[in-house]
Amino acid sequence: MTTRKKATAPGANDDIRHQPEAFFLEALAAARVGTWTWDIATDEIVWSREVERLFGLSPGTFDGTYASYQRFQHPDDLARVERAITHAIQSGSAYDIEHRVRRIDGSVRWVQGRGRAAYDDDGKAIRMAGTVVDITDKKRISEHAARMQFTIERASDAVFWHDRNARFIYANLKACEELGYTREELEQLSVADISTTDPWEGWDEFWQGLTERKTLKLESVHRRKDGSTFPAEVHLNYIDYGGDGFVCAFVRNISARVEADEKRKRLEAQVLHAKKLESLGVLAGGIAHDFNNLLVGILGSASLAASEVREDSSIRERLEVIQNAALRASDLATQMLAYAGKGTRHVEPLSISELVTETSRLLEHTISNKAILRLELASDPLMVRGDATQLRQVLMNLLTNASDALEGRSGSITLGTGTIDAEPGDFRDSVIATELPAGKYHFVQVEDDGSGIHQESLTKIFDPFYTTKFAGRGLGLAAVLGIVTAHEGAIQLESATGTGTRFKVFLPALTSNGVLTGAAKPKSSSASWHGQGTVLVVDDEELVRNVAALILKKHGFQVLTAADGREAIELASKSRDLSLVLLDMTMPGMDGEQTHRALRELNPGLPVVLSSGFGEQDAARRFRENPPDAYVQKPYRVGELVSAIRSVLENRRPLDD
Repeated sequence: MTTRKKATAPGANDDIRHQPEAFFLEALAAARVGTWTWDIATDEIVWSREVERLFGLSPGTFDGTYASYQRFQHPDDLARVERAITHAIQSGSAYDIEHRVRRIDGSVRWVQGRGRAAYDDDGKAIRMAGTVVDITDKKRISEHAARMQFTIERASDAVFWHDRNARFIYANLKACEELGYTREELEQLSVADISTTDPWEGWDEFWQGLTERKTLKLESVHRRKDGSTFPAEVHLNYIDYGGDGFVCAFVRNISARVEADEKRKRLEAQVLHAKKLESLGVLAGGIAHDFNNLLVGILGSASLAASEVREDSSIRERLEVIQNAALRASDLATQMLAYAGKGTRHVEPLSISELVTETSRLLEHTISNKAILRLELASDPLMVRGDATQLRQVLMNLLTNASDALEGRSGSITLGTGTIDAEPGDFRDSVIATELPAGKYHFVQVEDDGSGIHQESLTKIFDPFYTTKFAGRGLGLAAVLGIVTAHEGAIQLESATGTGTRFKVFLPALTSNGVLTGAAKPKSSSASWHGQGTVLVVDDEELVRNVAALILKKHGFQVLTAADGREAIELASKSRDLSLVLLDMTMPGMDGEQTHRALRELNPGLPVVLSSGFGEQDAARRFRENPPDAYVQKPYRVGELVSAIRSVLENRRPLDD
């Protein structure tokens, strides 16, 4: 529509000065604003070259009708544009609308259309004029900004902008939600109002360092409007915007991560502690086993010697002192074996409720007279399979410790029972490292409001020989741990200095499965009984072999001895007339279980009496498929060994029965 004219000196050419319309059109073209005029009566449209460029038309290729103009409108926006123009004509108001147009090559552009109608004296619209501006780039930037704003507003992390003085100038929705402030409230605050750890005293140096580094990652603690706090991971980004320095901060609440890290550390500590206890258990079991072998020599020899002297002899009295000392030493070994989970157990169905009630009655007069014993017991019997004596020992140790924790002050001890349906992972925080299967468990809980346990002692109290008591031996809780482990249970412990202590012992609830029992119990011993035949004594300890051989020879047997399983098999294969084998369960190389299996293959009817310092239940579990004929616990006296052998030989059946 217009052509750009060359500028001339004032006075040289007055055309533009005297044609303001042309001058105005030149200005619009320079501003990249297209103009158009529509004669409503003739339907003719005249537009500027800028409109032609917008539509991608070559000069003079437009036929100049309104209908032709409509074909450049985007089909999805055409009706909306028509309504805007119609409304402007009918109302006499201007229209202003953003819409899309489709260029001659099919590409789409966004434009801003503005226009107003002109009327004759009768009020009839005769023409319309307006402008059209390409706003595609502006629209794209605006939409991008809107998307960014939408993204930031709904980000899962809090986003802040603050200025040089740490005052907030922007906070997104997550920031408001996390801190409990409205946006308006936050924009009246500074970082100092929400952060408890940032370096405010050295803020100037901190800011200078940030301007040089541009980015910084740190952990802080943020305070909510209600005063509560949470750990936060903060990513700071220095931004120079409009000549001023700002910080865009991304803040993440890391409470879950911190809690998970703390839980992981606790679990790692528990696993390490449990592994240490397991290692100590192996050590204690090994010591107890070797100790029992030595006690066999002491107790057996003393018992033999006592049987050979007169009852009124002073020597017999001294021998009885030796025997009693050996038995007390055996009790100590038994406690170590209980810690190792290998103590003697007589498993039977029993009621936890009855056991707790009976034990509490026994101990109510032995605990501190300033302690109030409260019972919170389930009404059900809570049946489990266990050794009543050992479980009673667990309760006695826990109740005694609870009483001692009161340190002579008034206080209370609560003894409770109950049942849980455990899910996988429920026992991960227990003292025992082995993860127990899901299922129903009964529990006994002993809780006191005493002085609590120091943190440094929590990881040691189950160690054998560790004690904080002046006269303690440090085997009480060690035995508790071993007994509960052997019963396939768990222990949970909660305590802190000044807050009291709670022990919770879980045991598997009784099922319909049969109980695993040991071999038949021997008859009562008979010092005067004599047998006949040949007994093979198999034990890796020479002292045990010699004492057992002396006892058996004194009671009429011929004796062969073997220091290990292979030697025993060799002797048994050569001596087909063996009457019985006294077999040690724990030996290096070929152990008792392997030796027993080989002996039975060699001679299925050969009686075997198993001897071990470990518990009978442990032996029964290992010899489940092929049990021995009897079991004798080390250290044994003469009568106990002879009674076991007599019981087996007198109850022996011929193979063809």
